[in-house]
Amino acid sequence: MRLPEEKAEIKRSFSNPVSSQPISNMSICGKKVVLIGDDITRSTPVDKILPLLIKELQKAGLKQEDLKIVIALGTHRPMKPSEVKSKYGEVVEQVEVVNHDFADKEKLVFLEKTKQGTPIWINREVYEAEVRIGIGDIVPHNLAGWTGGAKIIQPGVSGEETTAHTHLISARYDPKDLLGKAENPMRHEMEEVAKRVKLDMIVNTVLNRKGRIIKAFTGDYIKAHRAGVKLAEKIYCYTAPSKADIVVASSYPMDIDYWVAAKGIVSGYLALKEGGTIILVTPCHEGVSAGNIHTETFKELGDYSYGLLQQEMKKRNIRDFIAASVIMVLARIKEKGKVIVVSEGLTDRMCEWLGVTKMDDLQEALRETFSRYGSKAKVAVLTHANLVMKSMT
Repeated sequence: MRLPEEKAEIKRSFSNPVSSQPISNMSICGKKVVLIGDDITRSTPVDKILPLLIKELQKAGLKQEDLKIVIALGTHRPMKPSEVKSKYGEVVEQVEVVNHDFADKEKLVFLEKTKQGTPIWINREVYEAEVRIGIGDIVPHNLAGWTGGAKIIQPGVSGEETTAHTHLISARYDPKDLLGKAENPMRHEMEEVAKRVKLDMIVNTVLNRKGRIIKAFTGDYIKAHRAGVKLAEKIYCYTAPSKADIVVASSYPMDIDYWVAAKGIVSGYLALKEGGTIILVTPCHEGVSAGNIHTETFKELGDYSYGLLQQEMKKRNIRDFIAASVIMVLARIKEKGKVIVVSEGLTDRMCEWLGVTKMDDLQEALRETFSRYGSKAKVAVLTHANLVMKSMT
């Protein structure tokens, strides 16, 4: 497949948006504009998009002093200045860039509740802007179905309570019912939040395995996103002939910590026979949760069963419902198969918290699994497990 020249493709998407007017036609003179981009746990080429997007906005009347960039961290740790420079490029020297803080209510604004009762706490910088544009990438996601679209708002720049509510929606479902499904309950709730926040537009990319832009989608945060998903399905979703006894899943390129690397377990689960084993190969150099934001909850609850977690939630004994909802998803998987982790960054003690088996290298893990399933065991290998949704016949 011949790839387009990246700058030309980004510009094309600006001039041909999905269900939206071209950016250059927007009347934004004198208006406060906030651009919302994702963090280092995502592969979005923000540094390539931003300069072109700002130039396009300037055609529509944007003044430099009216522009601000907010990094949609969700509940991840703040990005370091060097990481911001690497991810966002030279633009950061001319534009103010701020990390979103999900836990500081002084930096948030409460809007209202959604129809399902989700309280909407939103980043104050985003709320006070008059034009809001989200920048992201579209790949399969274990809770939201796919990244991109409204996800830049929820959980991207939302408060802790808002994110807890939407994540708990996902915890009710088997991962097979969400991963790679564009229309799902959590996605719809995220889009309801984005509607209340008034997200004006998105710029989303679909990349190949080498991180090159195949196509860019600019426009309405629902319709442009769905158009991107249609293309992404052809890249990331495929049908394997049968399920495997052993699934070897590499977390690359989302592997800073277990919080993001564990998405590879979910993709592996779709390829696994019941009673099989997933071997997650991941560096996780920042441990269980970068910045230790969710580490204590994993330490306390990571080896709980799904049923026990439900009981604890009903008793309201859990403080971090966001982490608990992720642990619930993983608990469902661990009840149907074994999980082995091969990692430099996760210690034996950490793996005990997580309810997984730690092994020193992949060969050791394979020897152990073949000894249980026999030499004729079927093996599936996912080299980009966090980006691939494997469907079965």
